[in-house]
Amino acid sequence: MERLDYPQAANLLYKVVEARYPQRSTALVTNIDFEAWSDYLGDLPEAMAFLDRVVDGAIIVKLGGKSYRAHRARRLDA
Repeated sequence: MERLDYPQAANLLYKVVEARYPQRSTALVTNIDFEAWSDYLGDLPEAMAFLDRVVDGAIIVKLGGKSYRAHRARRLDA
């Protein structure tokens, strides 16, 4: 996993979640584990604040299994 390319991206993502947090629901779909967010965002305190708002009152569904896209790509190659 790489870090966000745009230097202000982490702060902008946090601002969106922060603005919606007390008023609206937000759906977040990601393949980044909780432990990896600080590396991805590049800022541990901001990652912790971001995750604090995301998981407060959240319903977390963690899926596992094989990639549908990889399976489909193999089928198309045959």
